Amino acid sequence: MAGFGIATRRAAWIITTLIGAVMILLAVSGGVGFLAAGGHNFDSLEMALGFMGAFLAYGTGFYLAKGSTAAGPDRQAANQVRSAPAPRP
Repeated sequence: MAGFGIATRRAAWIITTLIGAVMILLAVSGGVGFLAAGGHNFDSLEMALGFMGAFLAYGTGFYLAKGSTAAGPDRQAANQVRSAPAPRP
């Protein structure tokens, strides 16, 4: 997702996907610590906070991008469907 966010060149996607990637790394490190150390409470909390942080970051990215295309404002007019008027009976 971070690569997708950077490829769009939109600030909202770049920021939220990078935050989401960092949160996923936080959850992974908590999971590795949880499995290696025998299940400490802090490692479980770290996994949960990492997951929730990534979930909220990606959800925020989708909310901010709602109603627009990934191609940006330059291509929005080209993406709209134009229909011909209906023939008269």
